[in-house]
Amino acid sequence: HGYQLLAADGSKAIFPYNARDEAACHPKDHYNALHLNTLYDLCSKYYVDAEINPETKAGEPGAAVEMIERISDKNPVILVADRGYENYNLFAHAEERLFDYVIRIKDRESNGMLSGIELPDEDEFDVERRVICECQLESEPRARLILSHLCSFESEPPKHRSSNDPDGRSPHSY
Repeated sequence: HGYQLLAADGSKAIFPYNARDEAACHPKDHYNALHLNTLYDLCSKYYVDAEINPETKAGEPGAAVEMIERISDKNPVILVADRGYENYNLFAHAEERLFDYVIRIKDRESNGMLSGIELPDEDEFDVERRVICECQLESEPRARLILSHLCSFESEPPKHRSSNDPDGRSPHSY
């Protein structure tokens, strides 16, 4: 099979109130908290990486980006995550690394990604969408990112793989 199946998940740890620990302090609620994010190899049954951040500054997608950037390129990866990881930036980093991924997103009644997309009014359906995200960088012209299985950042080549990718997929599209 050759794939590394990684699950991303996070959990909050609550501690007694300590006003001196400003980063992890919730003064209104009188507790402190840290947020633990992990990458767990489901086949080998071990933790590959972890990020611990103050809960007030916790961001599951940002922590996942940091962790996937530290993964070696030994095996192809399938990343699995829950709704807390619904984030275009995380998807872009997974695409850049040529990872396959399954990330649960919030339902269409929420304020998540599906809230602005027209979808069939059925309980189950498969829909393929091509999403184009654009952002203006201060030092560069508008950068375009296309999220799909076959292409990655259009403005610059991926940092981790060459255009002669061994699995035959082109990591770059112009």
